[in-house]
Amino acid sequence: MPQLTADRLLAAVDPLPLPLRLREVARTAATLAATGHLSGLLAELDGRGPYERRLAALAALAGRRPGHLITRLTDPDPVVRRCARRAVRELPFPDDAIEQAALTAPTAVRDELIRTILAAGRTAAAEPVLGLAPERGPQPSVGSVLRERHGTQYVSVAIGFHHGDLGVAEVPEPAGDMIDARLGKVDLPAHWLDLRHDADRRRWDGPAKVRVISGVYDPSRDAAEHMAVASLADAFDVLIHIRQVTPVHWLP
Repeated sequence: MPQLTADRLLAAVDPLPLPLRLREVARTAATLAATGHLSGLLAELDGRGPYERRLAALAALAGRRPGHLITRLTDPDPVVRRCARRAVRELPFPDDAIEQAALTAPTAVRDELIRTILAAGRTAAAEPVLGLAPERGPQPSVGSVLRERHGTQYVSVAIGFHHGDLGVAEVPEPAGDMIDARLGKVDLPAHWLDLRHDADRRRWDGPAKVRVISGVYDPSRDAAEHMAVASLADAFDVLIHIRQVTPVHWLP
């Protein structure tokens, strides 16, 4: 019976020091998973208090039960969330489920989940959450999240241009509210800004909209294809701006 199974587990592990207690819960969960009897224990533990719910999350991780943990990526309990985030790295979570969790999570929870997604190399799950998402307002840039993880050794660089010919389409001048339009006022073929320098940061920092041109460019969607950031200097360390681009030609 699930009730007896949970009670017996708790009675067996409670006298143990914490490291041994957690190890025994994980060992028991792996054994029950191998015999197909883990689900009842998870349900019983998860239906109790915070302590038992944490043990359930650990047991689900040890027993490789992603179905239990996928719905706990945004759990209010940080320990339960930590087990679920570890499962993102170790278990076969579907990208769309991770994406949905990140899109619906509170900001602080979303940010910690994004860091986990990137650390796990789950870039397909990160793409809809970071960068090009103007309908959701300012979002973290991929570069800012990676910089937070790797420190000053990582530099977030944005390369853009004002207008030009891509060979398959003409790109018009950017809308006036884009940072690309402001950068394009400099009368140089190309220039760059290092926002790590205090003077440049003071002059250029603040909320910004950045035009995004990648993949297959559709001129009719030029104004809509952008990303919004709450702080330009937090999103990027360096901005490289090219005034006019021209098509690439094969060498003879």
